[in-house]
Amino acid sequence: MVPSAPPEMPAAPAQPPRAGPYALEQQLGSGGESLVWLAAHTVDRTPAVVKVQRADVPTSRMRREVAVLYALQEVKTPGVVRLLPAGADSVVSREPGVMHTGTGEELLYFVMERLPAEANRNVIKQLPLKKSDVRDVCFGVSAALRVMHLFFQVVHNDLKPDNILAWRDPRGGLQVRLLDFGQAALLSPHPRWSLPCITPEPQFRYVYVYGSKPYMAPERWHGQVVYDRPDASGQWSPEAVVDERCEQWSFGATVFELLTGQRLVNSGSDEQCRRIIVNGDYLSAVRDAKLPAAVKAVLSRALAVNPEQRYLPSPSVSGLDFFCRDLEDALA
Repeated sequence: MVPSAPPEMPAAPAQPPRAGPYALEQQLGSGGESLVWLAAHTVDRTPAVVKVQRADVPTSRMRREVAVLYALQEVKTPGVVRLLPAGADSVVSREPGVMHTGTGEELLYFVMERLPAEANRNVIKQLPLKKSDVRDVCFGVSAALRVMHLFFQVVHNDLKPDNILAWRDPRGGLQVRLLDFGQAALLSPHPRWSLPCITPEPQFRYVYVYGSKPYMAPERWHGQVVYDRPDASGQWSPEAVVDERCEQWSFGATVFELLTGQRLVNSGSDEQCRRIIVNGDYLSAVRDAKLPAAVKAVLSRALAVNPEQRYLPSPSVSGLDFFCRDLEDALA
């Protein structure tokens, strides 16, 4: 008599992947440079969001993003997503953590607070917004950008609705957080004009040509990657300066979307998007929008094709502050 085979034992449940002391529970998103996970601390169950960099992306990018967030947190910048400790020592660091995959790969990661990003709680997903909510979002974001522009001479460089989160607190007001600092770039004096402009280190030049295309200001489409040397005629061109006003344009496009529920620039290809923005064709959307004339005037100025026609910064005031002041008056 042939003995029967022993019953199969149930397979042990797979362990969730880990990033330091955090168990990665659910993948939230997948971008060109990183994966974003909902996570929880394995000891105290603190909820968190973990951003894991892809293996083929230069580590300098995530190191820079973490360094920017760390610096902003050190001076208690309002309206910015908070870093959490990446390691078991419970210390927030200016360096990302290192995790190991099942195949032995080393990947960088960092940990952020978990915010109410669900569509039924994130007001930004419920467009168009009420005027009062638009005002709250504007002042929440500009408070963060004011510190970046004036204190650290850094631009966020990727402003758009997807990188803003807002939710109602128990008293009915809005809490606002600015997210995703992966494109942040330094502002430094232009070599001839002494104006603060984006002067990334050579390995960071990608900030000129990569980004969220419908939210990229016209001057970012003109090849400013070569701004730091004379043109063919041997002259320096002040029009080639990319400064905080490119951020103002992106925020203007964002505010237009918050108010109307419609994207300012709609295109089927990158080339079409470039033509619409560089030629100023998007301004017709502002003119045709069902918005008060005063609001259209403020948006048109922030969205001017020529940066010189936008709100100009002063040594102690960001151009975005002037924009938000005029927008508040126009929305009243």
